[in-house]
Amino acid sequence: MRQLNWAKLPAQQITPSTVWKALADKPGAEEKLRKEKIDLKELEILFGVVGSGGGDSGKGGKDGKASKEKDGKEKDGKAEKGGEERSKMVTILDAKRANNISIMLGRIKLPYDQIRKFIIEMDTNQLPEPMVKQFLAAVPTNEEVETLKEFVGGNEAKLKDVGKAELFLWEMTKVPRLEQRLNAMLFKLRFLERVSDIRPDIAVLQKAATQLKSSKKLAQHLEIILAVGNYMNADSFRGGAWGFSIDTLVKLGDTKSTNNKTTFLHYLVQVIDSKFPELKDFAAELDALEKGARVSLPAINQEISELSRGFKDMENDLKAPPSGVKGDKFHETIKAFVDSNKSTFDTLKQQKADMEQAFKSVVEYFGEDVKSATPEAFLGTFAAFVRSLERARKDNEREAEAARKAAERAAKEEEKAKAKDKDKPPALLDADRKGVVDDLISSLKTGEAFRGKTKNRQRTSMVSPSRDSTTAHFDDGSGGFASRKPTLAIAMPGLGQGGVGRKPSLGAVAMPGMTEAGVARKSSLVPSPLSPGSPGLSGSEEKERKGSLTPLSAGPGDAKSEKSEKSGGLGGLGRKMTAGFKRT
Repeated sequence: MRQLNWAKLPAQQITPSTVWKALADKPGAEEKLRKEKIDLKELEILFGVVGSGGGDSGKGGKDGKASKEKDGKEKDGKAEKGGEERSKMVTILDAKRANNISIMLGRIKLPYDQIRKFIIEMDTNQLPEPMVKQFLAAVPTNEEVETLKEFVGGNEAKLKDVGKAELFLWEMTKVPRLEQRLNAMLFKLRFLERVSDIRPDIAVLQKAATQLKSSKKLAQHLEIILAVGNYMNADSFRGGAWGFSIDTLVKLGDTKSTNNKTTFLHYLVQVIDSKFPELKDFAAELDALEKGARVSLPAINQEISELSRGFKDMENDLKAPPSGVKGDKFHETIKAFVDSNKSTFDTLKQQKADMEQAFKSVVEYFGEDVKSATPEAFLGTFAAFVRSLERARKDNEREAEAARKAAERAAKEEEKAKAKDKDKPPALLDADRKGVVDDLISSLKTGEAFRGKTKNRQRTSMVSPSRDSTTAHFDDGSGGFASRKPTLAIAMPGLGQGGVGRKPSLGAVAMPGMTEAGVARKSSLVPSPLSPGSPGLSGSEEKERKGSLTPLSAGPGDAKSEKSEKSGGLGGLGRKMTAGFKRT
């Protein structure tokens, strides 16, 4: 018998918290299910049971020395005084970095000192998230700060000879804890959005895990598979299983029937639909599976970790002393945010912990390894199983519908044929039968009826002169004649010389051993076997054709007979193959 390919769970994994233990605690349930619900004969027929069972390093301005003019001698626009062109620009930053910062500043239509003010005040209304991200990318490094300070040397008038990028960075050096402020502002701006994104993923994972563990209909599916699988695997090491790995669920379609026309999966659906119809809608109990299988637990863990780190950084920032800068609202803004959102984050962490516990519990429930199981793989297996059942059910329904339509067509054709024969008059039915005789006549004329016979053996028919005999004499090729009863006599009127004439009427077949009276009864509707003027009849025989039923004889000297035989006429064939009779 073809075996169901599954991986047996080790006995130590069948713990009291697993579904398999619950099934094992029902004594005789497996055998009872097979006996009452499974058609084992059908199973054996289907599955062949026989009775035996890097970027740039940014080195510009090194050692406090200004680099030479940029290639192309970049010019600033108009000078602040009188519109005259500014003198040659001094570039302190690396050319590529200076260019990137200049591009960024071209999209921000704010004065540099105003930007500095908004950052000090932690004003996220004036500085939205995209802008804060760009400022974070442009935070000056310690080396750049030292280079700028050395170049200015306490005299900001020198800044009139530097580019936009250097001017912007100089303003940023005046903001205390610049990078920490920008990170805090970005965290504050994105916190609620990130929580809103992650919370549904946590909820759907927990819901999917809970549904799997609480679904009684899913447990019944597993029970049916286990019962049938143990029967199929009874003669192998896979038999006698207490449970099986859930990976088996996606491999049920791999086990083919003996005739390769169906699979175990289709058979399982057939059994469920016919014996356990209440289980057909079990997918409705697992509506969170598909969404849950698409959630990445590592991504959730990373997001929670980043949020936790963000709150910790804010709490550490609150421990730092105030900067003393006028208008600085760093501490005030951070404290207000932490106080109002810490509980939200704590709730989110608890939801994540509950989800992880639910997932761990359902993995243990099905006897799987908690350490290696992931929601994507674990939930994805069950989701794929549900989809495969639905596909198999549709396949079965299509096949059943096709069989039903074929049966209906056959029944209609049969009824149509019966109605057609019923409506036909007897004459038409006889005409239909006559067609068979016409085909036989044609085969005799063309020689099809004699193919396969020995070509060098000629048969010449001689009809016994005896009136009481229906024996035909045939030339056996040795000069003598052999006698035997004719096996077939066909009487067709209206054929002229050469067998061509009007369409023949219904023929009659004379069987060996028929009496003269029997022939008369059988052929009462049949005209004379040979029409007037046929080359096979002598004058005296033609006169007697309306007399009593008399066997005809054709002697070997009959020239007309020989001529008719050579021309292939029916008269010659009649003398060769049959005994002719006259009607009285």
